[in-house]
Amino acid sequence: MLATATVIRSGETETSTVTLSSAGDEAIVEEGGAITPASANIGIDMNAASQSALNQGTITVDQANGIDNVGDNATITNSGTISTTGSNGFGINNNGGASATITNSGTISTTGGDSLGIRNTGVGATSAVITNSGTISTTGTGGFGIENNGGDDVVITNSGAISTTGNGGHGIANASGSNATITNSGTITTSSAGSHGINNNSGTNAVITNSGTISTAGTGADGIRSTGAGSTGAHIINAGVIRSAPGQCYNSISLADPHVAPRICFGRDGYCRQ
Repeated sequence: MLATATVIRSGETETSTVTLSSAGDEAIVEEGGAITPASANIGIDMNAASQSALNQGTITVDQANGIDNVGDNATITNSGTISTTGSNGFGINNNGGASATITNSGTISTTGGDSLGIRNTGVGATSAVITNSGTISTTGTGGFGIENNGGDDVVITNSGAISTTGNGGHGIANASGSNATITNSGTITTSSAGSHGINNNSGTNAVITNSGTISTAGTGADGIRSTGAGSTGAHIINAGVIRSAPGQCYNSISLADPHVAPRICFGRDGYCRQ
């Protein structure tokens, strides 16, 4: 079957899910266009390999994902606005598709519990490249800015702004994915308890580099944290600024076992400052 393109043009509003079914299909939301499906319905649903979604307009969903992909080699680009309300709503979700390229230069916001800005999940979600130069904000409990959950060899780069306000809302999180490369040259701000700036949980051989600014304000919220049984071989480089709440400067970088897990390199601003 030949690939098809679905285009939501400026001034148009689509009130149903845009579903891509065949390999190579693409969806485009032009600036001024919108997708606003009913509650619990996905904005753009990608179901086969080598599909692409480009949002230059607005996608607004409730208790659902703005853009959802399951196929390999997907290309997902947002330069517009994606908003989710309600619990378990992800702005962009790659569920098991290998070699996804996800780029955000626009705005992604979520407001419900366990609602994430960008999520890459599943053991099949390997070799994803996730780049944020825009703005990602979450307000619910457990709302991460960007999460990789289980995908190996994933590259996450932030030169934009990530902020979370809910308890346990990490800026960038890697869970159990081996060989992750996480680079921050932008800003990561968390304001609630247990909300780490960058959290590597049981990810083997992670390389984490910060040349930007990471600020945490909540109790037990580390700037960079690498813990868990599988978090050996971590390499953490800080040439930027990490700020913890007053009286919690020891939480700037937290490690499972400093004798086993990491190599740590500090730049001129490598230590927490109050």
